[in-house]
Amino acid sequence: GSSSDGGCRGDAAVGVRNGCRLEMYFDGGSRSNPGISGAGAALFVVDHDGGRRCVWRHSAYVGPRCTSNEAEYTGVVRGLSYLNEHKDMFNGLPLEVIGDSQLVVSQLKGNWQVRANNLRPLYTKAAQLLRDLGHGSGTAVALRHVPRRFNADADQLANQAMDRRADSEWTCPSWTSGL
Repeated sequence: GSSSDGGCRGDAAVGVRNGCRLEMYFDGGSRSNPGISGAGAALFVVDHDGGRRCVWRHSAYVGPRCTSNEAEYTGVVRGLSYLNEHKDMFNGLPLEVIGDSQLVVSQLKGNWQVRANNLRPLYTKAAQLLRDLGHGSGTAVALRHVPRRFNADADQLANQAMDRRADSEWTCPSWTSGL
């Protein structure tokens, strides 16, 4: 890696040695709950000095009559799916999954039961993706709940999906081309 990226770009093993880590933010929302719903996920590489660089963003239209909790789970599933599909790029970098949904974070940590039937398939998918990320990859995964004000990137993506009623995705070309 170069000095401009804090030594995080390139081989993930180099990033680990340089103290780099990943933060994946997720969010979801529903207008009228249930109503028009959207989800967002954003992945950042954080260098040893705390400098953050967004490497991937995803905005997902969830549907016309979904709950906010379904949208929140969709956000975390989309983000974890991306990470699983690109394990070779991020293998071994510590990962923190961050969201403002106390329900989703607490259920995925195993602290709260999943009682709502509509959330069980989404929970099962997210939990499996978390297991897949950690299995054999050396990736340490943590989950953290934050107040909404600290989740602005993912919130903006969820609102974008609701406004446009469409999915969108962005990947930083200079990051991915260097791996």
